[in-house]
Amino acid sequence: MSRVLVGDVLLITAFLLLVLRIVRPWRIKPIGPVLRRHPVTLLGRLRMMGRQFLIVVGVGLLLWAVGWANGWLVLGIALIEASLILMPVHYDLTSDGIRLGRLPLRRWTEFAGAVRQPWRIRLQGLAGNPPMSVWLSGSRDDDEFVQELKRVMRGSMRTAHPAN
Repeated sequence: MSRVLVGDVLLITAFLLLVLRIVRPWRIKPIGPVLRRHPVTLLGRLRMMGRQFLIVVGVGLLLWAVGWANGWLVLGIALIEASLILMPVHYDLTSDGIRLGRLPLRRWTEFAGAVRQPWRIRLQGLAGNPPMSVWLSGSRDDDEFVQELKRVMRGSMRTAHPAN
């Protein structure tokens, strides 16, 4: 197997893993009534995907420089990744959970709490569930969104685990 083919396969695999973090092309289950739809601004999408974008493109450029990848493939991946960052996406808040774009719904019962950090809200995973970052834009609307997210999350916890 040639080195270029190995490099191309590595690049395509890294690219697909990046895409599947934000988009699922297959049909997803409906989530019920949406309480709030919060758009992720361009700055929020850059924070969400920028690091992975730079890593994949950087590795692609490095592989191309040493002759292990096709330059056209590297350029194509960079353009597609840039278009993914430019593609509008939003969070859907429901009484059951939260969903980013076309990803599956994450139920509120999967999280132990929410901590506000610079530029994001970190939903802490509960009982082996992975955490989730909800990326913020830095606008005035962020504070209202954070309060509503915490309120819906607390309300869901009360109905899921009523006091005896």
